[in-house]
Amino acid sequence: MLDDIKDTAYDPSMALIRQLVTEYIIFPLGSLLVRQRFPEHVRSMLFYGPTGTGKTQVVRAIAHETNSVVFDLSPLSIENKYATSKKDTEAMVASVMIAAREY
Repeated sequence: MLDDIKDTAYDPSMALIRQLVTEYIIFPLGSLLVRQRFPEHVRSMLFYGPTGTGKTQVVRAIAHETNSVVFDLSPLSIENKYATSKKDTEAMVASVMIAAREY
């Protein structure tokens, strides 16, 4: 193990971030055996931070490693593609949820 996050001071080093992404996201998503042994795995993850820090790159790497599909609903990707009314936004999210359920 690279870092023992329970016994060491908080150090958001790249090695620690890589370790946590692997343990909490990639392993549970990519391995049926891990999901069966640890059913309480993390089901969602929030990435936040300033522009250009690699959030999208990490999500794409996770999707690639786990052979997953990513539905990008960021403002930049849906800009000028859907009307701004609440009803249209709800319809878009509902459509994505239906497609996600199929995958």
